[in-house]
Amino acid sequence: TDDRGEFRIYFVTPGRYYLNAGTPNGPPGNGDPAFLPNEIRDTFAYTYYPGVADARFATTFDVLPGAVKAGMDMMLARIKGVRVSGRIVDSITGRPPEKPKIRLNYRTPGVSWDYDLEGMGRGRVEYKDGVFEYRDVLPGQFAVSVTVDVPGQPPATPGTTPLQRTGYLPFEVGNADVEGLVVIAAPGQSISGRLRIEGRDDWASAVSPGISKPGIGLQPSLNGAMPPTPGVPQPPYAPLNPDGTFRFENVMPGEFRLEVGWARQQFYIKEAHFGFADILAQPFQFTGREQASLEILLSPNSASIDGVVTDNRLGTVRGAQVVLIPEKSKHRIELFKSATTDLNGRFVLRNVAPGDYKLYAWDAIEPYRWFDSEFVKGDEQFARSVRLTESSRQTIDARLIPARP
Repeated sequence: TDDRGEFRIYFVTPGRYYLNAGTPNGPPGNGDPAFLPNEIRDTFAYTYYPGVADARFATTFDVLPGAVKAGMDMMLARIKGVRVSGRIVDSITGRPPEKPKIRLNYRTPGVSWDYDLEGMGRGRVEYKDGVFEYRDVLPGQFAVSVTVDVPGQPPATPGTTPLQRTGYLPFEVGNADVEGLVVIAAPGQSISGRLRIEGRDDWASAVSPGISKPGIGLQPSLNGAMPPTPGVPQPPYAPLNPDGTFRFENVMPGEFRLEVGWARQQFYIKEAHFGFADILAQPFQFTGREQASLEILLSPNSASIDGVVTDNRLGTVRGAQVVLIPEKSKHRIELFKSATTDLNGRFVLRNVAPGDYKLYAWDAIEPYRWFDSEFVKGDEQFARSVRLTESSRQTIDARLIPARP
């Protein structure tokens, strides 16, 4: 904004948007503009149009081609930073660690993404005798993450993660100081498991020669989404042994998604259990106290779909975005399949896991917008319901969904 509080954002690609304004607390961007020599700068609450703090309750608006969107006025509240303090305890020694790595992470409201404020030059910690303190913290949702190196450990080799004790504590900042936070730095646990391929005695013989170092991954998630968590180590990739066994080390309690990316072109995940828990139906919850193994079954009997996309005049449409969206388990991104129609309006979707889906064919859609359930719901009336069984090959034509006005 200029000295009169006015702003103009130009060269905007047509589409649907949110608008927010205020003093940035954490979301990425160009950072704060440099101060002018005589400038007196205030700090303002980070606010979404038309005047809410949480993106979930914000109002979206459309920017049309060649149009001017005027009158997007907002009222912002002046705010002052507060003090955030607490202490860190090593769960093994019961004492404060000497040289912990401490990070203050900003959690974007309604989106569940974290940003390391120190790394962005927007936070500085003071630590002494187990007590940490941040100053001038603006209101919002935050988390303190702590990493403590285990003394006496040899240096980590390439491809490995050093043994560490970590802690992660979310909290919220309002208009008053936040005191008395306690962050416990605890060691991670190990998770063992085994992978099998249905109908094959040896998993290695079933894998394409071009795939190197197959293994199993665990992706941190929050309510099914995949937010990065600065300061908390992600479980290392667990390579597969010749007998199909694997082992994760230094896994911290939390929610995870199973990742077997190398298998997507040949297999689908038919079963995955951690003890008695089915971790395909819902995200994987790990507390660190479980005495169970991770059992994974892959199957080569995937399904496929081909078809043609036509418009209202029954003409074939090239360049349409065809997307197959699962009816359930939408947290499993590997179940989403997409393709673009060729010059003859044809498409092919391969290596699809059996199940119930809806098939969409959009004339125009932003990349990965099909992961936005609210947006997809508006076009559900145009979708084709699909039920796939193992090894099925179905031909299903789709009607084009025109671009929204």
